[in-house]
Amino acid sequence: MIDTTSEHAVASFRRENVKRIWDDLLPLLEKHYEELAPYKDVPLDPDKDFYLKADELGMIRVYSAREAGVLVGYAVYGVRRDVHYKSLKKAEQDLLFVAPERRGRFGIRFIRWCEDQLKAEGVNLIVCHAKVHADFGAVFEKMGYAPMDKIFYRRLP
Repeated sequence: MIDTTSEHAVASFRRENVKRIWDDLLPLLEKHYEELAPYKDVPLDPDKDFYLKADELGMIRVYSAREAGVLVGYAVYGVRRDVHYKSLKKAEQDLLFVAPERRGRFGIRFIRWCEDQLKAEGVNLIVCHAKVHADFGAVFEKMGYAPMDKIFYRRLP
């Protein structure tokens, strides 16, 4: 397991493994859910076994942002060759959250750091998504990301 740490004053960014970060992740995951989940009638119930297995198989990258040792942000990317374009090694964002009080420059530094980690292992396409109702897409656009797809959801009765 790669364990890369970058210090920014009292902040640290680090590659994690699921087993090590899981307990720290849960309280922040609750905040993420409360702020951004579109269906509050569907309870938060992350599949820990899935994440543990995906991590064990090298299919995901988990990164943390901490201040004074406290988790204030996380990013999880699925990493694989694109099935339509094998020459592309793709990192697709599964989760990205930075505590509201740490957004702005800190959050952008964290995302850039994640990009650097992914690039260092040969990723050449990063796919991110942002909830429309939260309008975080503007942050990605300012960082050089371009809209490519519209994704539609429909809950079935």
